[in-house]
Amino acid sequence: MSARSSFEQKGHVSGAKGHCATHRPQMSRRSALGVMTAMSGATVPADLQSAIDRAADDDAVRALGVEHCIAQCVELIAAGVPGLHFYTFNRARAPIEILAALRGQQLLAS
Repeated sequence: MSARSSFEQKGHVSGAKGHCATHRPQMSRRSALGVMTAMSGATVPADLQSAIDRAADDDAVRALGVEHCIAQCVELIAAGVPGLHFYTFNRARAPIEILAALRGQQLLAS
């Protein structure tokens, strides 16, 4: 499977052009994921959704997302993609953790 088709099949979630997400205080990560997938038409892989459903709390859901993203990045780098782009939604903690993990695996230059 090519890097592009594998990447597309993973159903990366991004907002559709022209759509605005409404900020909802206290929205759980599960709810936010549901809103984003509904707006974009993306799907969550079954194994990841199952793990999310079993997660104890939002912190556990967040950790699953970071782990999943790291695995996707490793797969994409191995397939030879020329770069990675992260939508951070003004939250830097997860991308910093992801990049640190990739650097720790010596997959990215410092």
